[in-house]
Amino acid sequence: MPEGFIQKLNLENNFGFVAPKQSDRKSIYFRPSDSANKLSQGMWVSYEERPSHDQKRRDNGEMEAYNLRPLDVAPMSPAHKNGPSTGASAHPTTKADPVRNQPIPYGFAPIDLKHAINDAPVWHDGSSGGDLLSGEIRCTLTVLTPLLVGNQQIGNQQIETSSSHHLYPLMMGNQVVVPGSSIKGMLRQSLAILLNAPMERVKDQRFTYRPNFVDWNRTPDKYRCLPAIVETVADGSVTVWPLQDVRSVYFILQGVLSPKEALPGSHIQDDFSVEEANGKKRIKDKGGDKRLKGKVCLYKGGIDGMGYLAKAFALEMKNSGGQVYSQVLVPESLISKTSLPIEPTVLKAYRETQSLLAGEHLERSPMKKYFNDAAPPLAGSSDPKNSEEPQQRIAKAISNASNLEPWQLIYIEQEVSSGKIVSLGHHFHYRWAYSNSIRIRNGALRPELGGLQEEEIQDGKPPERLTAARLLFGYVNDGEYVDLIRDKKKAYDKLAGRIAINHALSQKLRFLGVSDQQPIPLRPLGSPKPSAVEFYLDQTAAPPLKTYGDLPGDPGGNLGGRKVYPHQPSTNLDSIQPGRGDKPAGELNARAHYVCDRESDFRFTLRFARLRPWELGALLAVLEPGRLATPGTVQGSTRYAHKLGHGRPLGMGSVELHIDDLRLRPEKETSLQVVVTDAQVPYLQALRDRLGAEAEGVIQSWLNLHAFTGPLRSYPLEADRKGTLSIPTFHSKVRRDYATARRCSQFTFLLPPEVRPGKP
Repeated sequence: MPEGFIQKLNLENNFGFVAPKQSDRKSIYFRPSDSANKLSQGMWVSYEERPSHDQKRRDNGEMEAYNLRPLDVAPMSPAHKNGPSTGASAHPTTKADPVRNQPIPYGFAPIDLKHAINDAPVWHDGSSGGDLLSGEIRCTLTVLTPLLVGNQQIGNQQIETSSSHHLYPLMMGNQVVVPGSSIKGMLRQSLAILLNAPMERVKDQRFTYRPNFVDWNRTPDKYRCLPAIVETVADGSVTVWPLQDVRSVYFILQGVLSPKEALPGSHIQDDFSVEEANGKKRIKDKGGDKRLKGKVCLYKGGIDGMGYLAKAFALEMKNSGGQVYSQVLVPESLISKTSLPIEPTVLKAYRETQSLLAGEHLERSPMKKYFNDAAPPLAGSSDPKNSEEPQQRIAKAISNASNLEPWQLIYIEQEVSSGKIVSLGHHFHYRWAYSNSIRIRNGALRPELGGLQEEEIQDGKPPERLTAARLLFGYVNDGEYVDLIRDKKKAYDKLAGRIAINHALSQKLRFLGVSDQQPIPLRPLGSPKPSAVEFYLDQTAAPPLKTYGDLPGDPGGNLGGRKVYPHQPSTNLDSIQPGRGDKPAGELNARAHYVCDRESDFRFTLRFARLRPWELGALLAVLEPGRLATPGTVQGSTRYAHKLGHGRPLGMGSVELHIDDLRLRPEKETSLQVVVTDAQVPYLQALRDRLGAEAEGVIQSWLNLHAFTGPLRSYPLEADRKGTLSIPTFHSKVRRDYATARRCSQFTFLLPPEVRPGKP
């Protein structure tokens, strides 16, 4: 009996699609009513086949599935039916195919600055005094899931016939090297979570959304979208004439009207050929059977009004789109000429949005590689080589399109209860900037990014206190995103840390895969950017979904915290390679070389200088988290690990650290002495004392983050119109559902429990 998984399931309309296990077969249609079992999207099933009930499909030889039965476990992929190949690592068989109800592969550790551990800086000239401790710790790093700490990424142009990035570790002869900087970053992250240190070097970004990306089959009762004609633009104020039907205007194709007829505000009456599709009405030509009488209005279609970005998108999607409209016809009977003002705060937000689109958004556009073809030099340019760069040309077009003019058709969002305009754009699919950014909320720096007031450096004076990560690992002023520096020209804008780590050199080495010479294609990483508010903002409170602030004055939500990757102990070769439901390996797939398999181990030495007893206790705890677990409990018998390197969302990079040897020298002594494990307990107790009354709760939460337990995880998936599960479709559905719930009180949007982020 054939097997596969349910790609799409629509119970309301009684249809779905099954993706067969055989990769060479297309998805098969089925009707849920033909199966007695309870089904869910992403479920693995067995099924029977018969000729399609639809005559046209049956004539084409198409089959349909029926009598679907859930499978207890997913079948092994065809390539591994007979077990692993010779030379490959043996792993427990686990399901590698995408399942919608798996938890997401990351979470966020909240930051509570009220409990941030801090202390006075320790200066390297020895002037700080006290009975400080210096020494070294020799450690072993053991690989628990496939590990690749990349040393370089070789681009497409350097690999013949390749369309992917190739990832290599740092090598010394036949040995793999893990850079000390990578280990240092891993330890700093763990220590910062334990001691509630603020986040550093968080790049600021401000995002936009589409207010009209909604389900138009629902009736809005909170906010509604309307077309409007600009009436006046004078002295910084704008008034408009709203129209009462969002689909009441006729878009005119280029060349239909003469230059005189196309003047904004012109009256026109004629017979036209009109095409209607998906609620949009287009005038294709004159001489048709539709008699229209109305006013011609200026329209600035697309983000830039010129079609540059629309053309770039068409090139990316490999279609022939890219045209935008510049004129519309509005029936005179629909123009009420009831003026409605746009408030200054809304106009200011509109201009900020347009400036953001022309600047920051254009700079990080994923379509930049198509700008040359989408925005070539204008006709008549005497010297194309010295003309503006395509990005500059597009930015100027966006700026020009931002200007509002009389007899221009725009789209507004109106609050139903008050009638006030709350957002607007010069085209239907306009974007609107959130009121806050990653770093700024309500006009001020988010506290979890700025640290304590005592850390600020003013008038060239040293900071009075430093939070834990800066205290042990130091800090450097990067000129833009380090906020503890008030006057960047003065001293103390950098401080060397008191911990140094050398490179880790492999001792026992096993490579993943059939051959260490054969690269492994990795599954595409979902990598949702911080614009994915459903993940990056704290969503633990009750609905609605928290965003960065939809409208001017909206406070928006709080950041979720530090991004962390839970462990996935059963990760194997199948887990990290493209599987069922993934596209064949291509541009989105990195090729990994020399991936270290489990049980490989490395050794390195960590040196420290002038640590307080509690600081040494924190360092020991971060290296071996289990030291803080209570013996005889579940936590006391749990294995703990860190995450390192590439592919962490896929389950890669789990490593365990072990302290082989601790050598210590108090400040007054001149030689290092070995400190046995039992003699290290007082330092761990000093850490507990420093954590205070909240110690046990803080430690338990921190240990849970490091526990080497848990299921396989995957990015959330949603089926597109063709029934193909994909990550972008999931995020698009979240956007649409939230935008709909924002406008319609009768529609409630909830994040599925398995994708609700937070502490794992």
